[in-house]
Formats: sequence, C-alpha cells, structure tokens
Amino acid sequence: MHRNLASLALLCESLFWLVAGVAHASTFDVSPISLTLSEKAPSGMLTVTNRGSAPLRFQVSVFTWDQKPDGDMVLNPTTDIVFFPAMLTLNANEKRNLRVGVQVKPGAREKSYRIFVQELPPLQTNPDEQGIVRVLTKMGIPIFVEPPAARPVAALGGLSLHGVTFSFDVKNPGNAHFRSEKVLVSAKDAAGKLLDSHAVDGWYVLAGGTRTYVLELPKKACEGLKSLQVDLESDKGATAKATLADAHCAP
Repeated sequence: MHRNLASLALLCESLFWLVAGVAHASTFDVSPISLTLSEKAPSGMLTVTNRGSAPLRFQVSVFTWDQKPDGDMVLNPTTDIVFFPAMLTLNANEKRNLRVGVQVKPGAREKSYRIFVQELPPLQTNPDEQGIVRVLTKMGIPIFVEPPAARPVAALGGLSLHGVTFSFDVKNPGNAHFRSEKVLVSAKDAAGKLLDSHAVDGWYVLAGGTRTYVLELPKKACEGLKSLQVDLESDKGATAKATLADAHCAP
C-alpha cells in the first residue's frame, strides 16, 4: 500500500503557541525515515533539514516504543539510546546531522525506540507574523536494535463477525518488526464470487506484537455473504491469509 513519507515513518503532533489568526506550519524533514542498529553497526546518523525561509530551533528526545493492539503507542524514557546534539538551530535551507548510538547489546528479540525531533518556538517573534498561528511539529523516527538473526513472521487470527462488525488480529510472533504494506478484506458469496473488498491501513507490527482491526461491513458485502477473507502482505516479504467461513451479517 503506497504511503507518503510522513505516514510511513513519522509521528507528527501539532502544537499551537498562538491562539488566533492564520495557521502557518514550519517546513523541515528528518531522513532516513527509520534507523536500524545492530551489534555490527551500533551507531547511525539522521539528517535534519530546514526547508523553510526562517531559522528553526529543535529539541531531541528518545523513548522505548511499544504498541497497543489498537495502534496507540506506549512510550517510556530510556538511556539505551544516546544522541548528539540534544538541541540544535538550523538557518534557512540548512541541514545538520544527528548522531545516534545504542548502549545496550542486541538480544534475541528486536528492541524498538522512537527518537523525537521537536520544533521549539523562535526566541524572537517577527512583527510581521502578529496574528499568525504557528504550528510546531514533532516528528518521531523509529529506531530498531536488530537481533543477530532477525526473522519477522506475519500471522492472522481472531477473525470474528458480530452483526456487521468484522474484527481480526495481525500478529507477529517473530523476533523482528514488519510493516503491513497491504491488508485486504474480501467478502464472498457461497459460490466464491467477490461481493466487496476493502483495504485497511497497515502499519508497524513490532516483534511479538498484535494489531487489532475493526471495520463495519457495507450493505453490499452482507447480501449473500458466506465468507470473509483477509490477505496480508508485509514489507519484509512475510505474508498471511485467513478466512472466516459461514459468515453472516446480523441486524
């Protein structure tokens, strides 16, 4: 499933430091969109680029990263990952490298973190910007500390239909993450004819993690429904397929 750069890799949060006027967002990016470290490569580099016409200030922080089945992130402070610098200022069209390293040895299962580059308010307000709402952006880049033998595994389970609500789990019993590139739900009749198909948004499934999806079936999927099939394709080549047989919608 095609995604733009932000939706593949970045958590963006908008913070308002003025309360009225025209919204204005700063323009910067961080690359690459994720970073993988290992025993052989315990350090790496991110590049922060200011693509705007005014100086920008940033603060950097890092957290362990886990995910709940509904996709919500669980973040906790950590000293496992070190970085430099912790604060930086970039002039217009300037870029600067952010050095990142891991202080713990890789284990049997991949460790996952998020490093955040958070824009700070300018030290001085431009008089020409009075009445403008400035949107401050916070970008979170995934960092993975890879085990010696990384093996993501895609699996599907928990297929259930209650009324018109269909739910299922995307699981990763493997020891390294994958990202769901394609998750397709197909409704079929007794002859195997396709009644309806629906692609749901995929995202990271961390090592040992589960992501639960819930969707409402449209009317055309329920008329003559006999089975629901889920097909999963990941960015690491791991695939899975599962079918809920004798499926029927209920009022």
